[in-house]
Amino acid sequence: MAEFFLETGSEELPSGYVQPALDYMHKELSSFFSKNRIEAEAPKTMGTPRRLIVSVKGVMAMQEDSVDEFLGPGISVAYDDQGQPTKAATGFARGKGIDVSDLIRKQTPKGEVICARVENKGRVTASLLNEYLPQLISEIPFPKKMRWQNKSRLFARPLHWVTALFEGQALQF
Repeated sequence: MAEFFLETGSEELPSGYVQPALDYMHKELSSFFSKNRIEAEAPKTMGTPRRLIVSVKGVMAMQEDSVDEFLGPGISVAYDDQGQPTKAATGFARGKGIDVSDLIRKQTPKGEVICARVENKGRVTASLLNEYLPQLISEIPFPKKMRWQNKSRLFARPLHWVTALFEGQALQF
């Protein structure tokens, strides 16, 4: 299990901005790990008017694999009288990225339908964090955000640095 560490350094934030920002980062990171099937301990937040810090221990290096089931049209619509797949079945399979021969039958309260089982291989946690962290930082809810020079990113005060480490290695985003 690895440790994830995030620190933002900025010019001095108003003191009333710090705790709501830390609460937001705690909630959103907990939600991110949960939604992405990544086991992790609860985030620990720390902050000063110049720094917002989040540390999460016990983070899995890989996302867990998953199997999703998607219910499709009824059997009578999916197969013709000779048992051959119809356009409805082939279109449903193509939409889920599987071959029509991989469709299975499943009984539901509304009757028997075709079902697509899609296996999702887990991704490396570091790559998921690289994609997510810019969004997290930019969406920290400050009562008033500002823009400096010709920069398009908004933040409460100018950001001077962002440090993000996972397993002791710097994340690249």
